[in-house]
Amino acid sequence: MKKSCFFVLLLLFLVPQQAFGHSYVDSSIPGDGDVVDGGVGEIELFFTGGIEEHTTIEVKSEDGEVIELDSEEVDSPQYIASFLEPLGNGEYVVTWKAVAVDGHVTEGEFSFEVTGVEPPPEPEEEPSEEVMVDVDETEEAAEEIEVTEEIEEQTDDQEQSEVVEEEEASTSSSFMPIFFMIIVVVLIVFLIVQFQRRKK
Repeated sequence: MKKSCFFVLLLLFLVPQQAFGHSYVDSSIPGDGDVVDGGVGEIELFFTGGIEEHTTIEVKSEDGEVIELDSEEVDSPQYIASFLEPLGNGEYVVTWKAVAVDGHVTEGEFSFEVTGVEPPPEPEEEPSEEVMVDVDETEEAAEEIEVTEEIEEQTDDQEQSEVVEEEEASTSSSFMPIFFMIIVVVLIVFLIVQFQRRKK
C-alpha cells in the first residue's frame, strides 16, 4: 500500500507542472522596462506553460491610443504579434491575456520605451482643388477680358474710320458748289471779254 502511494506521488511529481498550472509571461522582447533604440516591429512573449490560440495582447501608446496589430501567431509557449508599422518614439504599455492549455486565463502587463526613431519627412503640400479651380477661373476671366478689349479696339477703329470717311465726304460735298461757282464766274468773264472785242 505504501509502495502504491509512493509511485502515485512520484508520477504526480514527474508530470510537468504546466499541465496543472497557469501560464504566465516568463520573458518578452522587448522586456519590461527596456529602452529600445529604433523602431519596434513586433513583440514576442515567452510563457511558463502551454498557451492556446486565444492568447492575445493590447498595446497602448503613452497617449492611450490602441496600436493596431497586423498579425498574431501562437507557437506554444511562444506568442508573436506584428504591427502594421514600426512603433515610433514614446512609452508603450502591453496588456497580455493568456489562455493556458488547462483553460485557465491569466492576465498581466509590462511596458517599454522606444527612442531614436526619426520622424518621417512631412509631405509637400499640394495645391487644393479649390485653389486650382480659382486659378483656372482667373485664367478664363483674363482671356475673356483680352477678347473683350480686342473687340472694343476693333469697334473703335471702325467708328474712327467711319468718322473720317464722313468728314471727307462732307468736305468734298462742300467744295462742289464753290467749284461750280468759280467755273460760272470764269465763263461769264470770258463771255464779257469776247463780247467787248467784237464791238471793237
